[in-house]
Amino acid sequence: EKGSTDLLISKVNNAGIIIHGTLNPLNTTSLTTLKILRLVTVTFGLLFIFKVTNQYGFLKSLILGKSKEQYGITFFLIPLIILFFATLLFGLKRQVGWRLLVFFCSFSFVDLVFSLYYSITALFDVNSFNFIRTPSPMAYIIGVLFFLGTVIALSKKDMMEVYKVDKNKKEISIITGGLFGLLYAFLTIS
Repeated sequence: EKGSTDLLISKVNNAGIIIHGTLNPLNTTSLTTLKILRLVTVTFGLLFIFKVTNQYGFLKSLILGKSKEQYGITFFLIPLIILFFATLLFGLKRQVGWRLLVFFCSFSFVDLVFSLYYSITALFDVNSFNFIRTPSPMAYIIGVLFFLGTVIALSKKDMMEVYKVDKNKKEISIITGGLFGLLYAFLTIS
């Protein structure tokens, strides 16, 4: 029993050291592919936790079938499930995880570009009595840059080599995610 407890403590300590070494802003060593992989996994894991906790009531009503939202499962639950599996499988260094994460980032990028456009047009629409406040365009700009930067980081040669992804699979993941982002944006505005 004592040996297994010591082993568990050792694993937790090692995980803490790895996370600290990856996220430490004062770290003087350069970012390696492995550190970027860990940083992306932690970041998207935190994004998943944020999305779940931020929309817990809505998520609970969807799962229990109490929501009157007709497209809630399509527009909210499916992207959340994709984010969960993309993060998990990416952290486990599976190619499907890389592809799902690139798909999710491309999807989110396109969706945020449309949201940015509508946010800016709402600011300058003097004829509209828009009672629904939209977030500041800066919030969308930050999101657009985040997801674009993630796709660029994941598309680097050394990262693609870790996941054994070739150029064709990369392009398919990016284009498919972008097309689903377009479809999602058009369906949510109508």
